[in-house]
Amino acid sequence: MTRTAIQDFEFQGYLVQKGDQVVVGTTVPHQLPQFYPNPDRFDIDRYLPDRKENKKPGVFAPFGIGSHTCLGAGFAEILINLNMAVLLTTVDLEMVDPHYNLKVDPIPTPSPDKNFKIRVIKHR
Repeated sequence: MTRTAIQDFEFQGYLVQKGDQVVVGTTVPHQLPQFYPNPDRFDIDRYLPDRKENKKPGVFAPFGIGSHTCLGAGFAEILINLNMAVLLTTVDLEMVDPHYNLKVDPIPTPSPDKNFKIRVIKHR
């Protein structure tokens, strides 16, 4: 997301001047091992109450952060879970290419590349 600097400041040795456009990479920390051990590995235990890796303040911000947080963030999270629940309880899926190796397309947010394809093999 982009923001306009409202005052001059220095970041990592770079001077940002008032009025400059700044790109805030809210999803960059999602791939950093200091916040998420083995960030490229699927680890469902990240969401357990004792770890809560998805709740680290300022680290996990897929909907923005602070006063600029998306107003629909809570609604989006509910819809994502609802859609996944319906999908996974009504159909069986398989990879189109069972030997596919995950490649991430980082734009606009990290997601599988265009070669990640699944198909419905059975309706329940």
